[in-house]
Amino acid sequence: MTVVWYVKVRAREGEEARVRDGLARLAPAARAVPGCRRFDVHQESDDPRAFSIYEQWADHEAHDAHVRSDHFRDIAQAEVSDRSEPLEAIELELLA
Repeated sequence: MTVVWYVKVRAREGEEARVRDGLARLAPAARAVPGCRRFDVHQESDDPRAFSIYEQWADHEAHDAHVRSDHFRDIAQAEVSDRSEPLEAIELELLA
């Protein structure tokens, strides 16, 4: 069963470069987790504070391993979450 997450991140005013750099470092670390099928980070063209993450995982266990990892704690929390407005994370069901 593929697990899909869509995460919306909005950097706090003045933190967009730090958040962008953190997300750029997070992506390859997440992709290295066994079971990661896709981890794409996007920045909105018309709003440099707005980012989106699209993730696909083999199963919940793979996603949970990512969330428990050092890279998640060190990058996702310290460099992204702590410098952003509250994140919006939505688990999706892959239909086709």
